[in-house]
Amino acid sequence: MEAKEITVLCFGVLAEKTGGATLKAPIHENVCKFRQWLLHTYPGLNSISFNVSINYKIASNEDTIPEGSEVALLPPYSGG
Repeated sequence: MEAKEITVLCFGVLAEKTGGATLKAPIHENVCKFRQWLLHTYPGLNSISFNVSINYKIASNEDTIPEGSEVALLPPYSGG
């Protein structure tokens, strides 16, 4: 049985650190586990604060990532 994957959109400095605007990732139990995988797979992300969004909403570490979701890594931003 094949492991299920999601496509993750990466923006700004996060795309630079992961090597592209999109990446494939295995589906994880929740955002916390997904972040752990990201930081292990892409150590350059360890020094950057970022948010994870699922279907256009900022996700918390406890949120699940349903199959077929649009997942994005959002870099820090400042507003005025």
